[in-house]
Amino acid sequence: MLVRFGKEIEFYEGAVDLFTAVNKLNDESQYRDAGITFENYIVSTGLKRMILSSAIFPHVKRVWGAELVAVEENGLRHLGKIAYSLDKTSKT
Repeated sequence: MLVRFGKEIEFYEGAVDLFTAVNKLNDESQYRDAGITFENYIVSTGLKRMILSSAIFPHVKRVWGAELVAVEENGLRHLGKIAYSLDKTSKT
């Protein structure tokens, strides 16, 4: 379900284009010759699985965000444990 929600995320106009433009800077000889590389990272207190299935993910090198683990109880599978989380103090 989180993957489906991630595909439905509507970013602000120009957000995906900005990530694409940053990556394209690696093609410019002035940066490449100087050994400068540009990379996009996302550090989010949101749900990582949604970000991984969003339109912006192909333009990032790595994502840090909350992860949940599915558990099975009484034959029912559901989200039951937090495997990884960030709070605003982790980002500073």
